[in-house]
Amino acid sequence: MNWENLLKKEFGEIILETKKINENGMIILDVKINSHDSKIVEKYTYLINNFIDRKVNTNLDFDYLSVSSAGLKIDYKIDELDKLINEYVEIYLNKSLNKKDLFIGQLLQNEENSILLKWNDKGQFKKQVITKDLISKIKKHIKI
Repeated sequence: MNWENLLKKEFGEIILETKKINENGMIILDVKINSHDSKIVEKYTYLINNFIDRKVNTNLDFDYLSVSSAGLKIDYKIDELDKLINEYVEIYLNKSLNKKDLFIGQLLQNEENSILLKWNDKGQFKKQVITKDLISKIKKHIKI
């Protein structure tokens, strides 16, 4: 049975993917949904479980159902910086700038050849222009 098509038809684009996992002789239907909110994951776990019980109850080709969030994207490429405007990012440099190899701050602007970052330097907020040729890696910064 094509669970991905069936669940996407019923629930729409909230369903990202489905796959079957064989773990210790048990087959798990693993459903990833497009949400990071635990309440929404819980809601769709209930809805999907009820849908399977009501509509498909016979001839199930799995033993357990697992519904989870697809997770949060952390690593980005330079051409994806527009998605991170006003977000907190970690900018890793391949060559130091002002004696720093890593800047953590809020991305304010993404220009053709550079970015503008607002960062905290020992309690003082500063703005730093960083040319894109210095950037080796970009990560979304998650504050805990």
